[in-house]
Amino acid sequence: MSKTWYEELFGESPDVALLPVLRIEPNTTVLVQVVRNHGVVTFTDGRKALLLEVKHQGKSHRFYVRNKALAKELFRIESEKGTLEKLTLRIKRIPLDEQRTTYEVEVVE
Repeated sequence: MSKTWYEELFGESPDVALLPVLRIEPNTTVLVQVVRNHGVVTFTDGRKALLLEVKHQGKSHRFYVRNKALAKELFRIESEKGTLEKLTLRIKRIPLDEQRTTYEVEVVE
């Protein structure tokens, strides 16, 4: 199936573009279920980001992965499990200083 011009231009389907963006605040832990790993690297705020569609508190969201530490954790889990889709993840954002952040990610069975 070929991509629409919207998908080619923005790296996501129009239905996903209407979803709210999930942001994880510093010192916060969220529980998300990965609905779809679009496998798309898109540009948002002038930077590259991996786009995931997740459910958080029963609602669908777009979740952009821009942080290298978070990306490494997700890649490790994807390598171990074969996919991120349908996994429930606990993601904790941990500030290291005023500018740097790291993440802890674990699969919730």
